[in-house]
Amino acid sequence: MNAYEQKKEARIARLEARAVKAGNESTQRHDQARHIAELTNGQPILVGHHSERGHRAALGRMNNHMKKAAEAYDKSEDYKRRAVAAKNNHAISSDDPDAADKLRARIADLVKISDTMKAANKIVRGAPKNQRTEEKLNALEALGLERMRAASLFNPDFCGRLGFPQFEVNLNSANRRRLAKRLDDIEARAEEETSETTHGTITVLDNVEENRVQLLFPGKPDAETRREMKQNGFKWAPSQGAWQRKRSTWALDSARRLAEKFGGSNE
Repeated sequence: MNAYEQKKEARIARLEARAVKAGNESTQRHDQARHIAELTNGQPILVGHHSERGHRAALGRMNNHMKKAAEAYDKSEDYKRRAVAAKNNHAISSDDPDAADKLRARIADLVKISDTMKAANKIVRGAPKNQRTEEKLNALEALGLERMRAASLFNPDFCGRLGFPQFEVNLNSANRRRLAKRLDDIEARAEEETSETTHGTITVLDNVEENRVQLLFPGKPDAETRREMKQNGFKWAPSQGAWQRKRSTWALDSARRLAEKFGGSNE
């Protein structure tokens, strides 16, 4: 497991821990609200009685606990959803140092799938055309298809098509080209070097290793600067000591513009 994968696992663990914490808070708040309800025992407020003030305060606390319990429950469910989404996200991130190797492996799989679909269609349409025979099923199994899957290729779909439909073949090819383009971009980035420019008191760092454009300030920027950076997609990264966003031409242009606006002159 490389550093990127460890970071991903740590993020999932944090989300799961926060889900548990929020869930526990929801349960505790609900128990406190129920306890207050049991103490009041459904007794109506006695207006003018010496207990009125305390009774109203107790009901207020009960309602607040119920509100906070619902909020904590929603927060817990949101953390759970995000943790599951992170676990199920098998996309190859450009931040992964092994991204190039993983993309090559994914492309090789798509090439194999494409070759299999084309070979299978050739078998299905061979003589006797579009007819299922034992010889064709054996040939399809030799391609790596399971028997039931091979047999299903002779069943017309809703459009009457047999074998693998052309749109599926085209989609696979499009995915392969998309990943090949990403691989080219990542390999080109590997040839780039980190660079920095200074605009008055602010440094713009085009950080190739981190795949981030970073803004470095001598101290904490004021509220207006922080607001505009957030509007331009920059977030504070304590581990880097910088405001940053993923590398792109737009991100670098935005960083330079912000640095020139808030950093002052180089002169």
